[in-house]
Amino acid sequence: MEKEKKESTLKRFLNSEPILFLKDLLIILLIVLIIRLFIAMPFQISWTSMKDSYYDREFIIVDRISYLFWTPKRWDVIVFRPHVNENKEYFLKRIIWIPWDELKIQDWEVFIKPKGKTEFIKINEPYLNEENKGKTWVWTNDWKVYNYSLKEGDYFVIWDNRNHSTDSRECFGNCFKRWPFVKKDDMIWKVFLDLWYFNFSRMRFITDSWEETSPRFFESESTHFYPELD
Repeated sequence: MEKEKKESTLKRFLNSEPILFLKDLLIILLIVLIIRLFIAMPFQISWTSMKDSYYDREFIIVDRISYLFWTPKRWDVIVFRPHVNENKEYFLKRIIWIPWDELKIQDWEVFIKPKGKTEFIKINEPYLNEENKGKTWVWTNDWKVYNYSLKEGDYFVIWDNRNHSTDSRECFGNCFKRWPFVKKDDMIWKVFLDLWYFNFSRMRFITDSWEETSPRFFESESTHFYPELD
């Protein structure tokens, strides 16, 4: 009888509202932890290198699993390890060229010759703002033609804010110490959702430099299709 009474008391305790709430909370926390560790996580952008596609301090959701199962695409915006220095752990850039592409930068424009093609094709980049259209130079005011050939596993990444960044064009600032291209193993996340940066001091979706950052979700330039290459 005493044993049955204890079991009944324990059962009532386990089914009490505080305990049920804690159980639900633990399940939610476990799900959030699994999602964050293995599926997706929030990421805050630092600097203006991807302007106007993404702005400084804007929040994005990055996808952890895409590159475990699929090959990076030519249009993806990715977060990767640049191996530049200890102060720059991650970069946010766009993949422009993929393995076995040939490419060139000429007259400040971008040209690609995909595998199997015989001629270079100038690509259209609508995600560039007016400040950056036709301004893809390697060195400022340098009109030389720069040619690159990508081998297996090589990806050429570049910022959307072409005038204010360094990337695969210049080996991330130092071609004497590093390879200009990025390997798949260094790609950590793919941009999945574009959220926002809410400026509480101004109570608006706006950056400190007065740029609108309202949520765009799937409407951001995290991917792009280049029909001229098909």
